[in-house]
Amino acid sequence: MPWLRVAALHESLGHPELALRAWQMAALRNERNGLTRERLGYAWLQQGELGRAEVEFTRTLQLDANAW
Repeated sequence: MPWLRVAALHESLGHPELALRAWQMAALRNERNGLTRERLGYAWLQQGELGRAEVEFTRTLQLDANAW
């Protein structure tokens, strides 16, 4: 999935805002991917958005109870 690669690239380059947008696009493309939701949760944490991160982590566990 291209958005996952784009998000990971932006993370590695130190562009958290662009990574967040890419994780959001990846999550929209595949709403049932627990790993994408988890990464989106971490991106929200980096932005200080604890409530949004919690929503994504909860969704991660709904999709994959063995995620952690």
